Amino acid sequence: MKTPLTLQEKAVQVAAEEKYNAEQDTRIANFRALVPKRMALLTSLAEQVGVTVKLKLTEKGPEIHFFIKDPNHNFSETLTYESDEWDIEWMEMKVQEIKEEQDAREARRNLAKTAFSKLSDEEKAALKEFIHYLR
Repeated sequence: MKTPLTLQEKAVQVAAEEKYNAEQDTRIANFRALVPKRMALLTSLAEQVGVTVKLKLTEKGPEIHFFIKDPNHNFSETLTYESDEWDIEWMEMKVQEIKEEQDAREARRNLAKTAFSKLSDEEKAALKEFIHYLR
């Protein structure tokens, strides 16, 4: 059986809870202060990588709808200034993932162009024929 807390122990417990709640309130306030900037950066990057972005103004602030449907990615998400932190982080992660895939594809394309330009005419013809055969 648990012994009841003394008044002093109870006061320490209450003070610890109040401190924790104050720290959480501060963390949330700091997060909320950064949301507009994060949303602007996210919107800009999303448009750069081909995600459709639609902005709708409401009484509570902007609603930003992100939409993409392609073979590798398919999502539709709406974020507001009141969105949870994990919602914003998820969208940032998805858009960054698309950007990294596009950058990697561009790097492979450049590598292929460089390698192809070093081939002889016979090798180029053979490679083109082989690629056509694969299709």
